[in-house]
Amino acid sequence: MSFEKTDRIKIFTVLAEQKDLSAVRGDVLNEIETYKRLSSFADVYYNGQLIQLSEKGLGVIPQEIQAPDDEYDLYYCRNSPRLYKECKGPLLIMAYPYNREVWEIVDGVVVTTHAWKKFLSDYEQENLFLRGFADPHYPREIIQPKHIAVFEQSLAPEFLEEDKGKVSELFSAAFGLGFKVGYMGRIDPSSYPYEVAESIRMIQKSDSTVSLTLIGNIKDIDIPGWIQVYDKQPIELMPSVLSAFDCLIYDQDLTGEYLGSAKCLEAMARGVPILSRPYASRVEVFGPDYQLYYRDTDEAQSLIVKLKENSQFKYEVSSYLHSRRDHFIRSSVEKRLEAEVFSFLNQHGCQESLASKR
Repeated sequence: MSFEKTDRIKIFTVLAEQKDLSAVRGDVLNEIETYKRLSSFADVYYNGQLIQLSEKGLGVIPQEIQAPDDEYDLYYCRNSPRLYKECKGPLLIMAYPYNREVWEIVDGVVVTTHAWKKFLSDYEQENLFLRGFADPHYPREIIQPKHIAVFEQSLAPEFLEEDKGKVSELFSAAFGLGFKVGYMGRIDPSSYPYEVAESIRMIQKSDSTVSLTLIGNIKDIDIPGWIQVYDKQPIELMPSVLSAFDCLIYDQDLTGEYLGSAKCLEAMARGVPILSRPYASRVEVFGPDYQLYYRDTDEAQSLIVKLKENSQFKYEVSSYLHSRRDHFIRSSVEKRLEAEVFSFLNQHGCQESLASKR
């Protein structure tokens, strides 16, 4: 069977054993955004229920995850191994966690960056164990997936809305006076921004107006008393939270070489400068000429001081981030996603057709 882009296909989706899409967690929020993008060219069913874009939680009524009882053109299941053999057509799964037996039976894996696709395609030369890092997602050796589909992340529309200022001003006042550096997301030993935190501690020896604030859930790590810590904020307030900071930090775990990052796209949408290591996935988003890549504590310290003392530099960084937004707006990403899906379906269809003739 050959698929044309004029065909509106049916897609079955599930996320682990998630009965609905009401949980405010990173994986759920990321999948909701993926389902919305898929809905631009397909009818998307979560656990058999047609999603409703205008409804909270996409209108999914809580129910136990069940094997699909209807036929679909594509099955996209994330971390739901008990369903894989029940899918009656082309099956894509998220590219982690890795499981050799699973990869042998599914038709392809989904990644969120082209750097991730390259990382898997060239795993023998690219794996992080070669750099002395124990990758939490992949072992030293993997089998190659049958297909790698890139489902890029996009800028959430709410982060592109003009900031009315009042809410951001309230957050800014809460975070303190002076130059405010922020980190948002999971806070644990693998994601804590050790080197940027150390660079700010060094700056504070001569300039106490520079502060660091962490926002998120803390696990298995003690935070120094001089760092401000706030609980995770409601998603609807996050655009204002981001805009309250002068500068943001991207966490520095080496998995950043391939994993996507919503927080980097959100910073881009708001035009808030964000320090990052020059990982392949970050260069994919920010480009090779981005001015806030750092490699060590000294470089991070120098960049923070320059952002604080040179308003023109800060403005240039913000303008640069704004200039890259068009490539990542939802409508732009949807077109590339559609091409990825139809490429996979047609490749799978051709393979099935060839197999049936043998």
